[in-house]
Parts: sequence; C-alpha cells; structure tokens
Amino acid sequence: MNKEQIYAGVDISKDFLDVAIVDSDEKWRFANNQSGIMKAIKVFKGMTQVMAVFESTGGLELSLWLALTQAGINAASINPRQIRNFAQAKGKLAKTDNIDAQIIAQYGQAMKPKPQFVPDTQELKELMARRTQIVEMISAEKSRLKAARQRRIKQDIQTHIDWLEKRLHDTDKELMQAINDNPVLREKAELLQSTPGVGPTMTVPLR
Repeated sequence: MNKEQIYAGVDISKDFLDVAIVDSDEKWRFANNQSGIMKAIKVFKGMTQVMAVFESTGGLELSLWLALTQAGINAASINPRQIRNFAQAKGKLAKTDNIDAQIIAQYGQAMKPKPQFVPDTQELKELMARRTQIVEMISAEKSRLKAARQRRIKQDIQTHIDWLEKRLHDTDKELMQAINDNPVLREKAELLQSTPGVGPTMTVPLR
C-alpha cells in the first residue's frame, strides 16, 4: 500500500450500503440490492487506489464483495469485533454506540488490511443474482396483495408468495452448500458461526 491509498468504509445493513471516505465529509447511501451495488461500484471506480473495508455481516456483504472482486477493486472483510475494539481503544466509540462507515474507514487506514478477493465463481454469482430476483418478486407480490380487493386475487397472490418463499429457502440452502464447497467462503462462515448467537442460517444473505 502506498501513501495515496484511499480507505472507504462501508456500513452494510439489510436495506442500505452507507459509504464514507476516511477523514472526509464525503458520504453516500445506496440500496443494498443489485442496482445500488452497481452505483457503489461506479463511485469506487472513480477513485484512485481505493480500498473498500466492511464488516463480516453474516452474509449481507457477499453481493457487494463479489461485485468488488469482479470489478478488480481492493476490498477487505473484517470481523466486527476487531473494528469495535479498535474504535473503543481510540475513544471513538462508546459501548452502546453503533459502528458507522467512517469508523470502518478509519480502521482501514490505521490497520491497513490486505485485500481479500472472493473467488469469482460463476455458480455463486448466479445463485446470488437469482436470490436477489426472488426477494424482489416477493416484495412486488406483497405490494400487490395489499392493493388487491378481490378475495380470489388475494388467494392467488398469496399462493405465489408462499411458493416464492419456499424457493427463497431452497436457494439459501444452495448458497450455503456453495459456501461450504469453497474453502475461502467456508472459512468466513466458520468464523462467523464461532460467535455466540450466530448460526448457519446467518452465514448466507438474509431476507
């Protein structure tokens, strides 16, 4: 890493990607979906020598991580406990405070983690893309269910939602198998599952 390295912290939640540049007022918020991830990638590509740093969030980071890998952008997935310990030691975070994107960026600048690239497997990419499609279809059908007035239409929509949710469950199982079959991703899953309260279902993207 040279002195021109830029560290971008990414706070990943179910719905959003919050991005901050270390020691800067520059901030972005993107939806945590395929469209939002592509917008984030465009921002990263506009920077020179950028390193995206984010927490291992039980699988929520996988879609972004894969996109960063495919785009050739340096990235590092960090155990949340390491970032919290760093922030508390620096007096930047109280015990009850939430870790934000700026703190993550500051961790990256201070600790200079090595880039970690997710193996760019076609199977995993297609499973992730399909999962995103299913989640979006469920969301759309639930909106239609709220708008529907006829009982028969409501029943038809609910039947489709039930089927889609079963497909989502099956896709999560396939993702878990793909993770288990990949040494790099399996190591991440085992690390997460060693944390109290984190089980196997949390190591794939959540709904």
